[in-house]
Amino acid sequence: MMKFDLTPLIKSSYRQFLFAPLLAGTGVAALVGMFFGAEVALGLFRGFLLGGLDGGIMLLGVRKSLPYVKEPKKGIRKMRRYGFVRFVVISSFIVLLFKQGSDVLFVFMGLLLMHIFFIINFTFIASRLSKDGDAKKGV
Repeated sequence: MMKFDLTPLIKSSYRQFLFAPLLAGTGVAALVGMFFGAEVALGLFRGFLLGGLDGGIMLLGVRKSLPYVKEPKKGIRKMRRYGFVRFVVISSFIVLLFKQGSDVLFVFMGLLLMHIFFIINFTFIASRLSKDGDAKKGV
């Protein structure tokens, strides 16, 4: 298994981690809207937005914990706080959708698909880093 360091990418900008999956999710929602209707597409789009928000909060937590490399317990505490924030944001969003009477199944499907898109994006970035030989340099 190859080792690579994503730390410089997260320090500089994590937009490339977020925008490609969000664009893919928007395209999937548009395709689904053409074939299955607007209600399904709207639910998926809400799930994609929620997944993008979740990924942004996660990457922000990782970015905020990077200065604590020499004190990992403080960094882990910082990341746990952001994990709690992620849980509160997603839970309140889902409760709000339940109160509105929206169909939450498609939101959950969109959230799951967005996380799959994140994994695919991370795989592409990691393979590019290991092919370029940047893994040993740190970028």
